[in-house]
Amino acid sequence: MRVEHNVRAAPGDVGGQQISAPKAWRERVTHRIDIPAQPLLAAGRVRYVGEPYAVLCAADRYVAEDALELIDPDFDILPPVVDPEAALAETAPVVHPGIGSNVAAELIMG
Repeated sequence: MRVEHNVRAAPGDVGGQQISAPKAWRERVTHRIDIPAQPLLAAGRVRYVGEPYAVLCAADRYVAEDALELIDPDFDILPPVVDPEAALAETAPVVHPGIGSNVAAELIMG
């Protein structure tokens, strides 16, 4: 695939939008991207409030409501990671242990 950038004037403000095409960005971008597995249902660890961990199917609403009472989750509350800066600390709880840190991607331009 061929990509061509056609910036006629110097970088600047055009209609409220910034136009910028630094040469270093086009020459080299070093990256590391770790995409953790995202199963449809949480298994072993729930990572955020509202993450689904069970599915229930029933013939009608009343059977479903009765069956819901049989689901008895046993959660061990993990320390929350709510501040992006604090999440970078080596002592911060890791959201995706398979990655080894809370940094999932790094892009270095230039």
